[in-house]
Amino acid sequence: MRVCVFASSSSLTPEPYLKVARELGGEIAKAQYLCINGGGKNGCMGALNEGARASGGKIKTVIHGKWVIDKMEFEDVDELVIAQGNNLQERKRLLWETCDCVIVLPGGTGTWDELMEVACHNSVGFGKIPITLVNVDGFYDGIIQQVARAARDKILYATPDDTMHVETTAQGALSWCTKRVQAQREAGGALGGDALVLQGRTRTFIFQRRHSFLVGLVLGFAGAILTVGEAAILNQIWRKRQAGRQF
Repeated sequence: MRVCVFASSSSLTPEPYLKVARELGGEIAKAQYLCINGGGKNGCMGALNEGARASGGKIKTVIHGKWVIDKMEFEDVDELVIAQGNNLQERKRLLWETCDCVIVLPGGTGTWDELMEVACHNSVGFGKIPITLVNVDGFYDGIIQQVARAARDKILYATPDDTMHVETTAQGALSWCTKRVQAQREAGGALGGDALVLQGRTRTFIFQRRHSFLVGLVLGFAGAILTVGEAAILNQIWRKRQAGRQF
């Protein structure tokens, strides 16, 4: 199974969060799953990879080129993917595009952005990636309350648990993901990010084809109208000039 983990990169991340991150890395490795993450050396990401390496696990790192000074920094990972671009969109896509599930550890705005984008894609049908929060010491209580409020107010497309499941331990999060992915596998079809890739790219292609056709149609009509209008104006100018020549 391919487990994508979103987590903090701050060197000031509290120790209780780092402890759970190390535990999660170790659990992923012991299960012989692939650990996919953003490759930070500090914070929960760094601790996650420490735990995975200590237990002989495989690690895939997806990092933006702006943070790569020396590729040798990442020689202890099994696969290094360097994203480009003037924003983080490509990096985010490369993170979850080949995963089967997402586990979210405590983190800041980057972690929240990654979490919400996957949740949104699932909600509108572009994917079916199981998501679980590891709610260490109530860190995600605010987001959990917000999702529950949205569900109560009937503005959430899925149930709160389908939007983002919640666990309090690394073991619980990985166990839930394993069961959910297994259920998807038994049901058949593409798993996790693979479903997102297939559906997203196909729909985008269809939209572009339709969009191009509609634009062409509109521009064609506009061109025809302008052509007729221009011809009428030129005809009036010609008639006035002819009339002027007669007098």
